[in-house]
This record gives sequence, C-alpha cells and structure tokens, in this order.
Amino acid sequence: MWALADFQAYRGELHARLGTPHRVDPQGSGLGIEHVWAFALKPTGQRLLVELYLPHGGNVEYIAGVAVLYADPPDLEPVLWAMGIERTDSRLRTFPPVPVR
Repeated sequence: MWALADFQAYRGELHARLGTPHRVDPQGSGLGIEHVWAFALKPTGQRLLVELYLPHGGNVEYIAGVAVLYADPPDLEPVLWAMGIERTDSRLRTFPPVPVR
C-alpha cells in the first residue's frame, strides 16, 4: 500500500460516504481515535484503505479529523472518484506516493 493523500473530514461525513467502519479503535494510536475502511475498487480491483483519525477529548461529531487515503496500486484518480472527492477540494492534500507496510 501507498499513502497518497489526506483530507479533513467529519466522522458523520465519512460514515455517510463509506458506511460503518470496518474497524474502530477508541484508544487509537498517538494520532487519535481510528476509524478504518478497506475496499477493492471495481473494475480494477485496486485496494483502498481509509484511516480517519479523530482527536481525543472532544465531541467527535463536531470536530474534523484527518482521513489518510492509501491505495495499491498507487493511482490517486480512481480513489478520489470512489470517495467522491474533487481535486479542487481545499480540504485535500496530495503528496507523492509513500510506501507503507
């Protein structure tokens, strides 16, 4: 998998777009509470992983978190299309693919 982008999002916004998370870790990592989704995109089978990190100690419904987008292969365009995110969205930050394990 490669990290391709991140964007600011609210918990309810991602739940509406992606459904119930496949995994929730209320303790989270050092980055905050984790909500995780994993998909295989059609028709290519590209793997997509979305990790939403929400800060501890606040009302997670009203505080934006950071969603990191990972994909394999590292092609961002199908990921943005599947997520319904426009490249012009000011909340989106893209970067060169970063391999992760």
